[in-house]
Amino acid sequence: MAKSYQYTLLIVESPTIASIIRHFNIPYLEVIATHGFCWKPIYDFSNNKLHYRADPDKRDIRRKLKERVPWADMIVVATDTDSAGEFIAFTIRKYLKKHSLKRGYIQNLSKSGILNTIEHSRPFEDLQFQSLINRYVCNLLLEKKLSSKLGKFVWIKLLTSSLFRGPVEAKIFQKLGEPTTNYWFSDKAIKIPFKGKIKIQQTGKSKRYEIKEPWNTADILEKISDNYSSLKQAQIDLNDLFTLVPEDWNHGLISYPRTSSNGYYEQSWKYDCNKWIINNAMESFLPNPLWNCLEPIVPHESIHPIDLALKPSEVRTKMRKKYYDLYFLIYEHHKMVLQMPQKTEWIVYEPLQENIKNSFFSKSSNNNTNELVPLLKISDFLLYLTTYEAARPSGYGQIMDELIADNWIYTNNGCIYPDKKLEKHLQNVDDWETLKNGLDFIKNGIANQSIWPDSKLFDMIQRIVSKIH
Repeated sequence: MAKSYQYTLLIVESPTIASIIRHFNIPYLEVIATHGFCWKPIYDFSNNKLHYRADPDKRDIRRKLKERVPWADMIVVATDTDSAGEFIAFTIRKYLKKHSLKRGYIQNLSKSGILNTIEHSRPFEDLQFQSLINRYVCNLLLEKKLSSKLGKFVWIKLLTSSLFRGPVEAKIFQKLGEPTTNYWFSDKAIKIPFKGKIKIQQTGKSKRYEIKEPWNTADILEKISDNYSSLKQAQIDLNDLFTLVPEDWNHGLISYPRTSSNGYYEQSWKYDCNKWIINNAMESFLPNPLWNCLEPIVPHESIHPIDLALKPSEVRTKMRKKYYDLYFLIYEHHKMVLQMPQKTEWIVYEPLQENIKNSFFSKSSNNNTNELVPLLKISDFLLYLTTYEAARPSGYGQIMDELIADNWIYTNNGCIYPDKKLEKHLQNVDDWETLKNGLDFIKNGIANQSIWPDSKLFDMIQRIVSKIH
């Protein structure tokens, strides 16, 4: 149990998270949400530095911080660990430099999880937000050079075109001409052009374990994509579900709904294991070596019910149907993630091309020679954009809506395809290899928090621009 401080101030980014924490009624704790950046990042091209400027719309939040901080026995800044969250923490520390602040990370949005965050908070260390600088640089330069040709979301559109130009790393395929509900799964990812084909033939049967992977935001949007005309609205509904706190419960229904992780923190696995064995045999829970445990530094774990004891049937009458449907989907999938999987029978296919050594598995039996084409799932596409820092989970739905509205992509059964504007753009690039090398250079700089020499970055941007008509 965390020490009972006379007055503890916890600073978070999200007003939604702040609202849920207040429901826990921790008597000595006050929570203040920054609502994102209280000081907006401003990039200085001449000195390659990121400065900041106070957001006039956040004046009341800054005033509240100034008022509360002198009275606090302990001040914990618990913004995210991504580059934006680190920058927010940096500006708060600068603003409150006369006071002693600690850095904490929220791993579990329950009362015990918040107490644990406070107890294990540590003095500030050097904050890493070079990737935020890099993202601003490439966005500003590319938007300036190419917005007249590509419209909004230049960086995202370039990455999308590069992905469809391929080769893609595919593990899911469909038979040419068949509906996308029939899938073939490869045992290893294959690099193949998006419109490339693989010939396979049935060779036998095999029993395989189906271990379910925890879902992130992109996975859930993919699952419900055909039920919504707007994925932005779908994400709003997911966030609304997150804010629901049923009567007589001191926590919400689901964990933080904006995440790119496919795993849980170890304490979440242990918590659910203890809950599981109340009504089930221990051997029916997924064995510890198979747990996909996240490092504590990861900002947010996969989306899951806060408490297995709160079954969908118990909250059905306390919420609108669309929220119930989302909770039911998340709850049932989480149960499958936790339980020991059963062996199921699959049909095995082998490729006819000698240079491909993979095996393919399907529930569909077909003795003929089959021609497969790769599929690009919505979740894979969104996570691809995330690796380039071109998208964050909080904006996944809006990005999808914008690209679809601009006829850049379209979706069907959870998969994504190039639409007419993207098809045209794919024909208007002279040198795809140079373009892809340029994009990879930028991605690596962002991911590794590299400090770019101005001349090299500007030259790379110019080379990318020169290849697009």
